Amino acid sequence: SSPVHAIKATVQWSWAHFSCVLIGNSEFDPPLHRVGENNYRIMWMAMDRLRESGCLRPAGVLFEPHHRRHHGVHRAAFVENHPLSAEQALGLVRFGLPARRAEVARWLTETKADGVVFGMNPPDETIEWLQTLPRIKRIVSLDTPKPGVSCLRVAPQMIAASAVDMVMAQLHRNERGMPGNPTTLLLEGEWTEVA
Repeated sequence: SSPVHAIKATVQWSWAHFSCVLIGNSEFDPPLHRVGENNYRIMWMAMDRLRESGCLRPAGVLFEPHHRRHHGVHRAAFVENHPLSAEQALGLVRFGLPARRAEVARWLTETKADGVVFGMNPPDETIEWLQTLPRIKRIVSLDTPKPGVSCLRVAPQMIAASAVDMVMAQLHRNERGMPGNPTTLLLEGEWTEVA
């Protein structure tokens, strides 16, 4: 398995003529100002919502490429804000779900999970099936809102608007090129319930 910091983009360009802002949390060289989601805080808030719903053993299903790109913050926040100990919480989080429902059911039964948070959108059929399980009280996605799934995410237009604001501020200050002290703006998610 690759280290968490392995995903990195390097761009050789004449940066001195431009005011630039990156969108997203991936590693980038050279370091520039950036706007992205506060992935750690978003997972933390999702865990709070699950706890408020009465979930004492929420399970987490993460997407490994996102995990690596975001420096492992989803899993870190899941474990840190889980109602159980860190050791027990680690047994309740995994990357992806097995293809067969019997294996998923066995994992949920063995872990006694009573809620599920997805680091990315699960397929509709997976949601529908999980909703039939009496033990699962709530399903949360950190991606796109879907019927029957609570969602906590930053709207892409909010990230884009913040990036434009940062570029405009640089233009007004006549700042070009690579910043000496890059600023990172991380936006918190908005809770959405879809009936």
